[in-house]
Amino acid sequence: MSRNSLLISLCIIAFAAMMTSCNKDYEAPEYKKPSYNGKPANKTIADIKAMHNLESDQVDSICKWDETFIVEAVVVSTDEGGNYYKSMVVQDATGGIEIELDRTGLYNDFPVGQKVYLICNGLVVGDYGGLYQMGWIYDGSVGRINSQFIDKYLIRDGLPTQKDIPAPIEITTAGGLAPENVNRLVTLKNVVFEEAAMGQPFADDNAITNRNIASINGNKVTNMVVRTSNYAKFRSTRVPSTPCDLTGILTLYNSTYQLMIRVKEDIKALPQYEEKLIKDLTFNENSLNGEWKAYSSEGSEGWKFQKTSSDQFVYHLQASTACEDWLVSPEISLSSTGDLTVRLDHQNDIVGLQESFQCYYSTNYTEGETIDPTQWTAFDPNVEQFPSQFSLSNPMQFKAGFQPNNFRIAIRYHNTGDAPTSRWMVRGVKIYELKKD
Repeated sequence: MSRNSLLISLCIIAFAAMMTSCNKDYEAPEYKKPSYNGKPANKTIADIKAMHNLESDQVDSICKWDETFIVEAVVVSTDEGGNYYKSMVVQDATGGIEIELDRTGLYNDFPVGQKVYLICNGLVVGDYGGLYQMGWIYDGSVGRINSQFIDKYLIRDGLPTQKDIPAPIEITTAGGLAPENVNRLVTLKNVVFEEAAMGQPFADDNAITNRNIASINGNKVTNMVVRTSNYAKFRSTRVPSTPCDLTGILTLYNSTYQLMIRVKEDIKALPQYEEKLIKDLTFNENSLNGEWKAYSSEGSEGWKFQKTSSDQFVYHLQASTACEDWLVSPEISLSSTGDLTVRLDHQNDIVGLQESFQCYYSTNYTEGETIDPTQWTAFDPNVEQFPSQFSLSNPMQFKAGFQPNNFRIAIRYHNTGDAPTSRWMVRGVKIYELKKD
């Protein structure tokens, strides 16, 4: 064998050995369910609060260094929706309290429903405008617990479960806006916002925003707002113009009660009528091949259809450049003489402005014509609910006097090119006849 042949053979053998070692099975680290093995809980959140006087400007140590002061609680709000920042709220049977923590992405380790044990040695309790808070002492106030030490004070036990989340306290009158319910998970029933707030985004672009509530379950309130960070993921969601149920954490600043919504699913619009389904336009593999017409702007991929083992829907991919993409229904004629409403069966983890995802109707559009927005009427209200799992949108209404003969419905995905917009999936369009309550 020549020297060159020998070198080639050695190289081949070495390469084969290397590939064999690369294909060796990788042993994934074993997952260990978090568990607490320390002393049993012997205190409550009420005991933590009892260590601080709300009339005082000082913070107070929760306990002595050599004292056993352990509280079992459940996480009821964290930073998943962006409305809380470096803090979370825990609750037990006696109440709730906000914990200040110098870490982002807290929901990865402490999601809602996670049971925790609070080891209170070295921690302080105080308040901000009457809202109890706990953490480390910092410059005479309650500060954030250093990220490296969080696991020393908050020990997880088991996996988060729905059954461990306390049922929200239902508030139907101004009497429910009380100190004992502050920092607890609550649901405000049948909320109507002040007219000036209706249709506005929950938060402005550059500031934390308060939207005033006018009434709860028909009872007037004057000291209640929904407070939303401009970093909240749902900040661009529009304040409902019709009654709704709102779930979140009740907070307090001086004499004003505030609701901190956690995620957009905490906002539930309430129908003011009975609905009878009279037309169900469910998307299938033939929808984009003749039944519905897709119109896409140049350079856009537009609307597409997807079928999985459990679902089928049309979708528009997320966009970061300008696009103007419409999906127009076949002509519809209905014999109904009553009021009508339309709902989308859709899914959208909304990113961008709510106006990017809208629905329209027209009685004078001819199939094949170029889309002229002036020929189309926007539903009012338009799409206001954007669920992260497939479910129905809020009801959208036709203008007064609308006659349901020879009309079409259009779904519009619009991006101005100024900011990204999210993926939108739609399983169908449903038309209902209304019977007013």
